[in-house]
Amino acid sequence: MLYAVNTCCYLPGHNRRYRVGPMEESPLYHAGTLATRLRAAMGHAGITQQELSRRSGVKQPVISRILAGRQERCSDVVKLAIACGVRPEWLAEGQGPMVDPVPPAVREALAEDYKMRAMADLFATLPEEAKDLVLKAVAATQELVKKAGGS
Repeated sequence: MLYAVNTCCYLPGHNRRYRVGPMEESPLYHAGTLATRLRAAMGHAGITQQELSRRSGVKQPVISRILAGRQERCSDVVKLAIACGVRPEWLAEGQGPMVDPVPPAVREALAEDYKMRAMADLFATLPEEAKDLVLKAVAATQELVKKAGGS
């Protein structure tokens, strides 16, 4: 999150000041280096190097080298991204938005809806006799799950 003060903005927890023009000109939008992206990701998560190390399992000296610009690649970039709550593609290469615009709960619901639609589409292609067999198999499976104490 950025906090604008006149023509400058500050990352929470950092003393560095950024000039702010249109968002396209902000260094946090383009985020050209891994160091800049990781600093922005840590600001987004509101965490320190030590906390990032603890959450991600990446050693703190590695994080420090990245932030200092002395290490431009990291094999643990996915762990760092997950720990900061940002998209791995963005942290690794600066591609796309920093955070996923679709919340995880919505993504899961869409995935379930997709599965149901996919099953319905497949079911529609079956001959009538096969449809009857599938329905009987699903009903029998449902009874077995109930007897086993499942939902």
